[in-house]
Amino acid sequence: MVISGASECPSVAAVQALVSQLLPGYESADSVYINQVGDELALEMHSAVHGTVFHRRLPRRHSCAEQAAIAATVIAAWQLDSQSTPAPAPAQAPAAPPPAPPTRMLLYEVGAAVSATVTEGTFTAGGLLDLLLLPGSQWVGLRLGLFGTGLRPVPIGLGQVNWTRAGLRASAGYRFLVGAPKRWSIDCFADTSVAVAYLAGQGFDEVYTSYAVDLAAGGSLRLGPRLGPVRPFVELAITGWLRPQVVTAFSGSLQTATLPRVEALLSVGLAVTGTKKRPPASAP
Repeated sequence: MVISGASECPSVAAVQALVSQLLPGYESADSVYINQVGDELALEMHSAVHGTVFHRRLPRRHSCAEQAAIAATVIAAWQLDSQSTPAPAPAQAPAAPPPAPPTRMLLYEVGAAVSATVTEGTFTAGGLLDLLLLPGSQWVGLRLGLFGTGLRPVPIGLGQVNWTRAGLRASAGYRFLVGAPKRWSIDCFADTSVAVAYLAGQGFDEVYTSYAVDLAAGGSLRLGPRLGPVRPFVELAITGWLRPQVVTAFSGSLQTATLPRVEALLSVGLAVTGTKKRPPASAP
């Protein structure tokens, strides 16, 4: 520490020596100026760190040695009182936690419906059960379901063939939300189906039954409003079967008939909706 000044009693050197004894090995960039002002000893202590000046007036003593001891003690106390210690850095606010990844939701609907189709002028009832999955941020969806209808007759010769198809339908498409609160949905889906066709003869001397696997492609349009957790809906599906199913009968002559390869199915049902949290996408 640099001590300077114009004081002769005590001398600057005497004060410097006593401070070194009180603070052995202590190093500081501060400075002290000692001067005689009237009957008092004036100390100006300059902090190099804070840029502040500390003033202290000491009364005169009988001896220069006593005056030097008092001045050195005051200077040492000022140093030890952290006058020249760098001010503690302001506590930094804890870093804000990283934002939580947005919650991804999966919307699902479980639906059941009764269906009806008209073939050869005959009304036939059936059923439909499916599961629809829709991501919460996009409305592209996937649907998987089961379907089937009652037996339908196809006249041939003197009798008829009773037949039906039952199978699995897989679909992909898009949901449009319409209306002011977007309560109404229009689902446009492309469908693929695989089914087992069942055929049984009736009205012949000898009748047979048979099974066959059939594939189909088509599309469906489903419309319905959301009423809380449920969504009633009406659906129209058009299905084209890819393999012809030919029936043969012999009643005096050989006769054939082909099962309908294009079907229109009208369904009325109810879907129960729900959501499920999806795990956030992992960071790359």
